[in-house]
Amino acid sequence: MLRAYLPLGVFWVVLFLGTPASSHPVLSGGLESQAVGGLVRFWEERDPNQNNSDGGQDEVLLEEIVAFGSQLPWLDAGGKVPSLGFRDSAYWFHLEMTYAGESDGEGILELAYAPLGRVDVYFMRAGSVVSEFHTGADSRFSTRAIEHRNFLFPLTLRENEKTDVYIRVQTETAMQLPLTLWQTDAFWVREQTTLFGHGVYLGILFVMVIFNLFVYASLQERS
Repeated sequence: MLRAYLPLGVFWVVLFLGTPASSHPVLSGGLESQAVGGLVRFWEERDPNQNNSDGGQDEVLLEEIVAFGSQLPWLDAGGKVPSLGFRDSAYWFHLEMTYAGESDGEGILELAYAPLGRVDVYFMRAGSVVSEFHTGADSRFSTRAIEHRNFLFPLTLRENEKTDVYIRVQTETAMQLPLTLWQTDAFWVREQTTLFGHGVYLGILFVMVIFNLFVYASLQERS
């Protein structure tokens, strides 16, 4: 229970140290993509009164985060992509954003760090969950909303409407959260360009291998 994280003696400290959320305008001015990892705030899911080394740490639920989140000592990413190293604890990340595009559309939130073991994502509007995803490197590939090497989460972009994004990450690898918000069409155009570049690179390598085999065979015949 999250109530246990906030004993009376800590409550007043949290009021002074907690970082209030602020809504960030995203994809304004016709932008097709925007890095939003540096706009999040994060909180370590750790109860100082519990020893989580024996696996006894209680998992905090989204409902508790929403109900008591304003009382937690969130840390602001300060414009930098969160890179927290190796952690035993799970972390909650919160992004409050308002779509500033010219019209409604479809978007993709890309988490470009595939080794993360468990990733839970919740999109909320007006206090209600509109979509949620549960995936990660420790889960089956079929749990991904979109089949891709990175974690992709589709969402509807509504003009001037605020969306709260809550992400819970628990992993044995390094804790990183490189997030990018994309217009869906722009993402797939970028993806095609990337794949084409990879294809050209592999094609060049293949030609070099064939050429070297040809040279080797020619030298063997002469000898």
